[in-house]
Order: sequence, then C-alpha cells, then structure tokens
Amino acid sequence: MIKTQLFVITIFLSNIAFTSVLPADALENFRDVAVSQEQNEETKNTLHNAVVTHLINKGLDVDIAKERVEAALSHSELEAQLLAQQIVHTQKISYSDIVEYVANAALYKKQINLSHPQELTALLQRNKKA
Repeated sequence: MIKTQLFVITIFLSNIAFTSVLPADALENFRDVAVSQEQNEETKNTLHNAVVTHLINKGLDVDIAKERVEAALSHSELEAQLLAQQIVHTQKISYSDIVEYVANAALYKKQINLSHPQELTALLQRNKKA
C-alpha cells in the first residue's frame, strides 16, 4: 500500500516537473499534432470516400469515380460530410440513402448541392418511395 502511494506520488511529481520544463510552444505543437491526427482519422470516413467506394463497387475505375464525385459535389469534403450528418439528424434519412443519392448523381454527371432545399426534397421523396 505504501509502495503504491509512493509510486503514484513520484509519478505525479515527475509529471509536474517535466511539464514545467517543456516550453509552451512544444506543448502546443504536441496538441496540434494530436488534433491533426484526429482530423485525418475523421476524414477517412467522409461522404466523398463513401460515394467513391459505392461507385467502385458498381464497377467504375478508382480515378474515374474520384473525378465524378469531385465534379458532382459542390462542397469540400468536410462541408459535404457535415451537411450529410445534419440531414441524417434533422430529416431522419439514412446515411446510406444519401451516399446512394450522391453516387447516382455522380454516375450521371449531375452536380448537386446538399445545402439547397431542392436536393433535400429529392432526398425526402426518394426516402418515401423506398
């Protein structure tokens, strides 16, 4: 029991000593690296990537699928992902329905804007048919 308490106190004191020795810039850089790694992990599962994967599964080449998705969506990857999440939460449309809708638009070389009410109406009508 006493050894455990001494160990915890030693770790606590060494943590205080070493964090006060490190310059503030080093700590901020470490936090920036951690945040950028989290953002990279989040962007792996974006709407763009889901649509590209859907088109590849339909038989398109990887490069062609990426080009068509870039041409179809008028948003950046992050904007498209946020808009899709907002639509899922507010309109109760499944994420897979959004992916399929965007994939069909990309397949037929149509440009869509997820922030326009017309696109939302089309998604809702598609969801009612299913």
